[in-house]
Amino acid sequence: MKKILCLLFALVLPLSVFAACKEKSDAEVFTMYVPDGAPLLSVATVADGGAAFGSDRVNVQMVTGTQVAPALLAKTPDIALAPINACATAFNKTDGDYVLCGVSVWGLNFIVSKDENKTALNDFVGETIYAFQETGTPGITLKALIKMFGLEYKVITADDKSADPAKINIMFLPDASKVRDALLGTLAEVDGAKHGVLSEPVVTAMQAAVKSTVSTQELWEEKTGASYPQVGLVVRKSLAENRKDDVTAFVNYLAEQAEYICENPAEAATIVKDKLESTALPAATVCQNFIASERGQAAFAFGKTSEVKTAVKNYLEKLAEVQGLSIVGGAQPADGFYFAG
Repeated sequence: MKKILCLLFALVLPLSVFAACKEKSDAEVFTMYVPDGAPLLSVATVADGGAAFGSDRVNVQMVTGTQVAPALLAKTPDIALAPINACATAFNKTDGDYVLCGVSVWGLNFIVSKDENKTALNDFVGETIYAFQETGTPGITLKALIKMFGLEYKVITADDKSADPAKINIMFLPDASKVRDALLGTLAEVDGAKHGVLSEPVVTAMQAAVKSTVSTQELWEEKTGASYPQVGLVVRKSLAENRKDDVTAFVNYLAEQAEYICENPAEAATIVKDKLESTALPAATVCQNFIASERGQAAFAFGKTSEVKTAVKNYLEKLAEVQGLSIVGGAQPADGFYFAG
């Protein structure tokens, strides 16, 4: 009898292992694109280990900031974090193939100055602010704020560096690192830069080199009563429609992880710098200090679509007033853009 039982066990065990392996291999893996930088920091724990999506999985793929928008237009990722206007453009340009499921990062941009007592936008009238991404979030948000406060700006170039004494003058550089270098005095083509637009956590890293900071988030809130959303979470419409419960559960999980990151800044910073080897973010200690700060806690307060819809619509409208509807893909997104989870 023992021999028979042993034989049966020997036959059943491989079958059960095969069934388990088959069940595991049948699980679908969805890809989530996350740009290196603050967006990656906002989902550090998810980027490290992935997340459940019903009986399937979501794996995070780190991309550069310039890769995510074209990838959405090519319908490559299933899920993505992207600038809010890129989310709207993806919805409009893909016939509604992506829907907004939340906001993962709120305004990170600051006007920093090497002068003391710079506290308001009108303190920069007649001065030159060095900025980056003229047609991206930092540049358009700065232009929109200047208009919202009843001021005017002039974009100056290498060919015309004459500043208008009655306006806020903006000179756009290729990227944020050039603005940082200009302020540090190490950029050969710029001499005497005193003011610039930088994003967190680089602002935290630059504390010793600047004497004043003006929060674009606080300026926006002063005029609109709400913060401005910088990075949104989009999901394929097919998933939102056919697996609504799984999408809702995934969004809830991201919200929980955002709280966890804010409560455990050292762990999040270590994951992003040591495990994921981020090249866009400063040192882990700087990232940790930023997350732990009041700015970091506000920036990573995950908002579900039902909570942020008004803020998103207002932000997109203000951007379009400055840049035209092309900045959101040709039209303000219809209500179908907003996931009703």
